[in-house]
Amino acid sequence: MKLQVKHCDRLKGNIKVSGSKNASLALMACCLLTNEEIVLENFPNILDTKNMLKILKEIGVKSKYNVFKKTLKLKTIEIIPNLITKNMKKLRASYYVMGGLVSNRLNFESLYPGGCSFMNRPIDYHLNAFEKLGYEIEKSEECIKFKTSDISDFPIEIKLEKPSIGATINILIASVKRFNKTIIYNPALEPEVIQVIKLLNKMGAFIKYDNQKIIIKGVERLHGTKFKIMPDRIEAGSYLLLGLAHPTSKITLTNVESKYLEEVLTVIRKIGGLINIKNQSIELISPTKLNAIDVVIDIYPSFPTDLQQILTVVCTKAEETSTITDNIYVGRFSQVKELKKAGCTIDTLDNKIVINPTNLSGTTLEAQDLRCGFACIVIGSIANNVTVIEKSENIFRGYEKILTKLRKIGVPIKKIE
Repeated sequence: MKLQVKHCDRLKGNIKVSGSKNASLALMACCLLTNEEIVLENFPNILDTKNMLKILKEIGVKSKYNVFKKTLKLKTIEIIPNLITKNMKKLRASYYVMGGLVSNRLNFESLYPGGCSFMNRPIDYHLNAFEKLGYEIEKSEECIKFKTSDISDFPIEIKLEKPSIGATINILIASVKRFNKTIIYNPALEPEVIQVIKLLNKMGAFIKYDNQKIIIKGVERLHGTKFKIMPDRIEAGSYLLLGLAHPTSKITLTNVESKYLEEVLTVIRKIGGLINIKNQSIELISPTKLNAIDVVIDIYPSFPTDLQQILTVVCTKAEETSTITDNIYVGRFSQVKELKKAGCTIDTLDNKIVINPTNLSGTTLEAQDLRCGFACIVIGSIANNVTVIEKSENIFRGYEKILTKLRKIGVPIKKIE
């Protein structure tokens, strides 16, 4: 699929932020922990959630989506423990289904998860935790075999070398029905992780946490419930940064929680943007000139790595040289190649990007991954002439109704294939 983006000047309008992609994928997998109905509100209808639904359906979950109410109903009928399906390769978060099967003490085989391939991203933290929870893991080039072994009746401690959102959530899902306590040290505590903890507790789990650890006291049974998914902080940040790249723009985001975006808003203000917050809305007024900035990407509540690629494009509009250092993913620089195609003077050294002010030119770009794809849209909107984005299907993995939302604020974008 290809998209065509034309240069535009001032952006103006309102955008309603959708439910969180990263939270929803984890919350969906929690339906495997009960045979009662789970209802997810504010559910994002995007390619990744559609592919997750395909996996859940294949292993015995019934679902019903209400497009008007934006609710998804999930009910596990009878689990078919087999993850040898091509749909596992379509998104990285498919590994949460592994955690659901581990929680049910099932033997199964699985293909490796897919998703964005901006660097080598093994799932060793997940597999090592599953072994501690009483599984024998056998890896081959094609698949992973999971076999139950002795279940320890003693408390289990799992220490993560680095905070990992995916691994933390998967341990929560896998251990919540285990007899006795499981303690996760050095966990990720991003808002999406807290969402999973809140849902599990609402289902009858007993989970506590502080800044150093999460304590899961296993329960025998979980029940169904209704749960509202948080607004997507990365989608919100994406549109705010897009607006910032266009002088004198005025855009308002609704259905958004500013408390999840404090560092993003701080960076936007440092660059020169004016931010007004009211209830569940954020208004951005962009300046005529952008300040250069030095930003360090790190774990929450720092500036998120998922917005690093988009911020890089914004920095090309600054008056002086900017730097971005990503301490989460060394080498998440797929946008750099695309910026160079558009004429940007930009360099990388280890985990640092040095961005020089550049007037970009329209060309053919490639959405190598989800966030690179949105970065390409920003490039196209500020570059001279016309930009074509190939592999644009990656963008639809994580942004609901993106073409409609972009057109609403004045970005000339359309599908051309």
